[in-house]
Amino acid sequence: MDDLRSQVTVGSLFAAIGGFCRAFEQAGAAILWANEKDRFASETFAANFANVRHVLKPIEQLTVRGDGLQAVDVLTGGFPCQPFSVAGEK
Repeated sequence: MDDLRSQVTVGSLFAAIGGFCRAFEQAGAAILWANEKDRFASETFAANFANVRHVLKPIEQLTVRGDGLQAVDVLTGGFPCQPFSVAGEK
């Protein structure tokens, strides 16, 4: 990478509370933005990452231009928690 931008940048889809973001942050990356549709997960994400731009909306409504998303080096996507939840489909 060039001297002007020595940190890897990350954008996160389906960010939930920020597990992937935390791992990348601890590895030295800069998290530029994240997206989540669940209000409660979003509130927790905001508490965990107060300085990261967070877009609360369904992925189907998210757009690069419309939401002003910055270009990133790495794009993460969390997997759905529901199949792994204790509540599951009980």
